[in-house]
Amino acid sequence: MSLASHAMVADGDDSSSDWSRDESHCELLGPQRTSTEAVRQSARLAKFHVPEVVFGPRSLTELGHCALRLGGRRPFLVTDAGLMEAGWVDEAVGHLRRAGLRPVVWCEVTPNPKDHEVQAGFQRYAASGCDVIVGGGGGSVIDAARGVAILSSNGGHILDYEGVDQVVQPIPPTVMVPSTSGTGADVS
Repeated sequence: MSLASHAMVADGDDSSSDWSRDESHCELLGPQRTSTEAVRQSARLAKFHVPEVVFGPRSLTELGHCALRLGGRRPFLVTDAGLMEAGWVDEAVGHLRRAGLRPVVWCEVTPNPKDHEVQAGFQRYAASGCDVIVGGGGGSVIDAARGVAILSSNGGHILDYEGVDQVVQPIPPTVMVPSTSGTGADVS
C-alpha cells in the first residue's frame, strides 16, 4: 500500500488494501481485502462529526434542551425584526425559559449583515455574560450569529477573518434554528 498525491492507491502486487483509488482519476474502486498495513494507513483518514439535527413539526420546542445539552445557562439569541414580528422569538424565548435558561435577545441583524452589526452583536454578547449562541432566523441571522461566535473566542474585527483558515480558536457552543431553507447556512 502506498500514498500517492495524498490519495490511497494499491500497489500492483498488493492485493490486501482496504480501499483503493484510481490514481489518475481519484475514484474509489470499491472494497478490497483488509491487511494490517491497510488498517494502519486508514488512520490518516479525516472524520467529520455532523452536528445534532432536529427537524419536523414542533421541533422548536427542543430549543431549550439543545442549549442545555451544550452546557448553556444564558443563551444569546441572535434574530431579526421579521421573526420578532412573526412571534417566533417569543416562542423561542419561552422554550429556553421553560428549560431553566435565562436568554438575552439581540435582534439588530439586517439582510447581509454588515461588519458593524456583527461587532455590535459581539459587544452585547460579551457584556451579557452569555455562554451559548443561538441563531434563529434566515441565512443572514445565522451568519451574524457565527460572526459573534468567531469574535468571542478569536477577538479582533470580523473582517480579519475573511478567507480560508483564519479562525484558529474554537468558538463557543452554538445552536442554529433556520427559519428558511435553501442556503445551508445552518450547517456550514
